[in-house]
Amino acid sequence: MKSLSTGAFLGLTIALATLAPSPASAEPFEEPPAPDEVAPRRAGELMVDAFIPVRRTALCPLDAQCIFGGGGGIGATLEWRFPKGLATGFGYDVSFLDGSGVWELSTFQMLRGTLRWYGLRERLIHPYAGIDAGIVFLGDTFAVDAVGGGLDLFAGAEVEITAGLSFTGALTVRAFMTNRFTTEADAQDRAVDPDLNVAIMLRFGLVLVEGPG
Repeated sequence: MKSLSTGAFLGLTIALATLAPSPASAEPFEEPPAPDEVAPRRAGELMVDAFIPVRRTALCPLDAQCIFGGGGGIGATLEWRFPKGLATGFGYDVSFLDGSGVWELSTFQMLRGTLRWYGLRERLIHPYAGIDAGIVFLGDTFAVDAVGGGLDLFAGAEVEITAGLSFTGALTVRAFMTNRFTTEADAQDRAVDPDLNVAIMLRFGLVLVEGPG
């Protein structure tokens, strides 16, 4: 009886070995495609920023209260990422700034188109640089008292957490001009002469990237 049990066990072992796939017949491991071989993908970025004005003569004339103070804001960008590191898209930002009592809350909004270039995309940290251009709106607590055009120059890095999730940090220089307008609270004319207003923005974001098609 013992020899029969041993024989049955050996027979079962041989049968299982016959059914198991051999290493030669198993599917080979496929490496993920190189970044330049991936089809264009969409990416969405949500951002928070610190807004630091550095030039504001046009909006804050001498002997007048300044409506263009420091503050912070939020923004979002939707972009299409292409091979070779190029990306294009559009976005929206809103910043809430100190209005010095002339305005309850100075609100700066920008609708923008964006162009970026990403480097070292085969690594976990991708440096990038780019430019934004768009239309700006300035007013008291989401009102629109002035309209103009703006330009951003920025550079930063994207830290890849997973294939579809990244964190970003960037330094942005924003320059813009607005039309002439008057703040009613103090009857002050502002942006009388065409002049650039400039701010520095420290931005941090969360990026979600579409998977390969």
